[in-house]
Amino acid sequence: MTGQDRAKSVHDLNEPVKQEETITFEPLKDPESQPDAKVETKDHSPEVQMLMEKNQELRIANAHLKAEVTELTERAQVKTHTDEECQTILDLRNALNVAVANAEYARSQTAALYTKFEAELHKRVKKMQPSYDSKLMEKDIELALLAQRNHQLEERVKELEAQLNGSGVL
Repeated sequence: MTGQDRAKSVHDLNEPVKQEETITFEPLKDPESQPDAKVETKDHSPEVQMLMEKNQELRIANAHLKAEVTELTERAQVKTHTDEECQTILDLRNALNVAVANAEYARSQTAALYTKFEAELHKRVKKMQPSYDSKLMEKDIELALLAQRNHQLEERVKELEAQLNGSGVL
């Protein structure tokens, strides 16, 4: 129905109805369930017939609008439901991204700490190495001196044995 049709129907409604005419409407049993049912126009004036036809057109338009509102409401509910699911998925995806970022950060921090620990360990070993080497060398020298002393003592024992053997005590 265009704006011009609406204006015309409003204009028709504003015209006074003739007093001698009696308007009788036979309502549909269920106008919502039968919007396309034809209105029987009995012996009515042309204005009444036009009003009845307009009424029928409005009922049809109303039924179509109600169907469209119902469809849009269902779509809106589905869309809202979908939006909620999408928001939940986005929230979960964001939480997952944060967890992955935290895991990567923790891994990089662990790797950095391990590298730092390894470097510190090498430093300590290098610091200890000369000390260890010098102590080892000292022990080697002591051992060599003891071996030399042992060898001298063995030589001395052999000399003494030889002297004893030569003197006949043994």
